[in-house]
Amino acid sequence: MEEDDNAGVRDSHPRPVIHRDADLSRLAPWHLNDMVVDHDGRAWVGNFGFDLMGVRQAHTAVVICVEPDGTRQVTADGLGFPNGMCSPPTAV
Repeated sequence: MEEDDNAGVRDSHPRPVIHRDADLSRLAPWHLNDMVVDHDGRAWVGNFGFDLMGVRQAHTAVVICVEPDGTRQVTADGLGFPNGMCSPPTAV
């Protein structure tokens, strides 16, 4: 990563590298949304829980925790729309 006066930080890799770390399709009721990674390397992932275009019936959403070893589990459910997640300066 390099500092850029205009953008803060930018990736110096010529092309983005995309790879799947965890398949969350069986845990999330709809499209994934926000994700934050804490200081211990755990990824906390929220989802819509509803169809943004209004074609399908709304459902409650969940928050999924993905551990550094790839283990994943729902850690909160029954949510309206977990949005704007952040990680505190210390471990959760």
